[in-house]
Amino acid sequence: MSLNVGVIGAGAMGTAISQCIAPNTNKLLLYARRKEICDDINEGHINCEYHPSVKLHENIKAVNDLCDLKMLMLYFYVFLHQLCARQWFS
Repeated sequence: MSLNVGVIGAGAMGTAISQCIAPNTNKLLLYARRKEICDDINEGHINCEYHPSVKLHENIKAVNDLCDLKMLMLYFYVFLHQLCARQWFS
C-alpha cells in the first residue's frame, strides 16, 4: 500500500513532523504559504528559516497551493494557534 501524506504548515513543528513521517511514506507534501520556503525545501532539501542545519528527507516536496494536497490519504494540520484565534474569533 502506498501512503501519501500532507502536512499543512512548514514552520518549525510542521517541518519536524514531516521529517519524522517522510521515511514511512511514498510521498509527503509540505504546504508552505511563502514561496521562498517552498523553493528552499525543493531545491536544497533545507528549511533555511526554521531548521537551517537539517537536511530534509528526499520524499518531502514543498507546495504553495493547497489544491496540490487534495488527493492525499492523510493530513496533519500544523499551524500557529494565534492564527486560528485571529481568523475565527475576531
